[in-house]
Amino acid sequence: MPEPLIRIENLGVAFRDRSSRFGRGSLFWGVRQICFSLEKGDSFCLIGESGSGKSTLALALAGFLPFQEGCMTFKGKKIVKPRDNAHKALIKQIQMVFQDPIQALSPFRTLGQSMEEPLAARGICKKERDVILARLIRDTGLTQDLLDRKPFQASGGQNQRVCIARSLSTRPDLLILDEPLTALDSLTKNRITRLLSQIKKKYPVTSFIITHDMALVKAIATRVGVIYLGRMLETATRQEILSEPAHPYTRALLSASFTPGIWKGERLVLKGDAPSAMNLPRGCIFHPRCPESATICQKQPPPQAKISPGHTVFCHMYTTASEYNKEKVSCPALS
Repeated sequence: MPEPLIRIENLGVAFRDRSSRFGRGSLFWGVRQICFSLEKGDSFCLIGESGSGKSTLALALAGFLPFQEGCMTFKGKKIVKPRDNAHKALIKQIQMVFQDPIQALSPFRTLGQSMEEPLAARGICKKERDVILARLIRDTGLTQDLLDRKPFQASGGQNQRVCIARSLSTRPDLLILDEPLTALDSLTKNRITRLLSQIKKKYPVTSFIITHDMALVKAIATRVGVIYLGRMLETATRQEILSEPAHPYTRALLSASFTPGIWKGERLVLKGDAPSAMNLPRGCIFHPRCPESATICQKQPPPQAKISPGHTVFCHMYTTASEYNKEKVSCPALS
């Protein structure tokens, strides 16, 4: 079996609580014990509520945040310290697309200059840059006259196409898209989703996509990860997540989608807000909101269960079924 392009093992990113007036403040974990791998050509979609740690994980992967635990492996080389030589090699092969395209582009440059900037920074000559830009314009549905405008003179969809084209210009190994559809209207979301689906076929780039949009997951994901309070609760192929979601939290997320065909069961509504990452619940971190909570969920963190070769979940329902079924308790948040 070939080596994954990137492997993440027990990765943890910590922050210091600065709300205290005295002292340095205590540490809390933004993400912790994160494990997954990205095969070459994968489109890995990460889903979860706002504040669950999706962007923190992406920024650590891209080198913008240091990690305090675990390690990464890129093309067989282990990264044990943030921004060591192996991590720098990975960072050079990463490009990012952010959720607000206008904020991501310089207001003082034309769109064409912004697209050309990463190529010029790598010392590519003008003639070759023009050839690359012509190809990107064609592949992303842009027009030549649009490149003479500033970001404020173009629509959100046009700016996002420029950001996508710019990110592809250097042929990165890994493309990170941080909620690329959030700042767009419904019609433009559909168009950008189709564009990303087309790009997946034309460019052999591995994608790490943060999204709330299940239509995007359905259109381009090969694998899906589900994160809650900084912990990965479930990972599986797109087909397994959409047709046989194992974790109650995954089912609740799918139930909340307005995309037709995503969820066919009864609507699941989670009562209450997620707890603070600075004061995590004992046992399973999801049990205060879980409609399937049992006594053991309040006492012990669930170990990992493997449902199929590519489908793993952290839930007592699949690992300690006999104890789980002894006594289910009513979830306080749902009573």
